[in-house]
This record gives sequence, C-alpha cells and structure tokens, in this order.
Amino acid sequence: MVLSIPPPSAVLVIGVGIFAVIATSALRREGSARIRMITIAAAAVMIGGLLIFIYRPKSITVDAEGISSNSGGELSIPWNRVTESVYVSNLQSSKYRTTSKVGGVAFGPYQVGTFKTAGAGTLRVIAQQQKSALVVRAGSALYEFAPDKIDQFTAEVAKHVTVSHWPPKG
Repeated sequence: MVLSIPPPSAVLVIGVGIFAVIATSALRREGSARIRMITIAAAAVMIGGLLIFIYRPKSITVDAEGISSNSGGELSIPWNRVTESVYVSNLQSSKYRTTSKVGGVAFGPYQVGTFKTAGAGTLRVIAQQQKSALVVRAGSALYEFAPDKIDQFTAEVAKHVTVSHWPPKG
C-alpha cells in the first residue's frame, strides 16, 4: 500500500505571493533595467527551486519489508526492528502531541520532520492531520504517522505487527 502525502496548497499560494512581491518591488525600483531583471530571475529560480523541492512526490509505503517513506528524507523501518506500535485515537490529548519543531516543516496540520512531544520525547513525524496517529517504536527511535487515511494505514500495519490502542479500548 502506498499513501500519497501532498503538501498543503497554501504553500504554493505563499510562494507565488512572495515572488509577486519581489518582482513588483524590483520593477518599481529605480536604476538599471538589467539589475531589476536579474533580481526577478534570481527570485524566480530560488522560489521555483524551493517549490519544486516542497512539491516533489511524497509518500508512505507499507509492504512485506516494512514501512518506508520519502517524506522529509528517506526512511525505512523493517518489521523486525518494530518493537511497539500504538494507534493513538486522540492525538491532541496524548503524550505524543507535538509541541515544538526541532527540524522540518509544519504548516497547519501538515508536519514533516523531527518534533518534540508533550511527554514522549522527540519523534519523527509525517502527518496530514492531527486527530489520530500510529506511533511506531523501532529500537530507540519513535515515528509518528498521521496520514489522512490513518485507518487504512493502521489496518495495513496491523497485518505485520501488533497494534495496541491509546486510550485502551474498553
């Protein structure tokens, strides 16, 4: 199973807006037309490159080997390294709720990178939503997966490892 993780469309709007501001200010500036065009071209290349990097296809894959992703750098978690997996149905009330970014991108519910949590230390996050998540421990590393299709993702993972629940079903 492969789940696509597209970035929020607001990122594209912000990038285009920043370019428009730079281009407008360069065109209104007095001086050499050559310098103004170089400024606009440099802004287009830098912002375009950033948008291409942000909008490159990102996904989470669950297969017979384990969980892998190309979101926020390459990630591969073989099933034999998974020591715990917990489906967290109320992420905002749990110790796994992210509190601050160590490195990565956070834009609304979209999070990709390394984050500090309310009580579980630091973990690597790939999230499209903040309601529920699957937290996977592999050795000493913690990973939080919160794709939009969290139930489908969790069911697929449960075919390979035991998934507990928090809060416990009861």
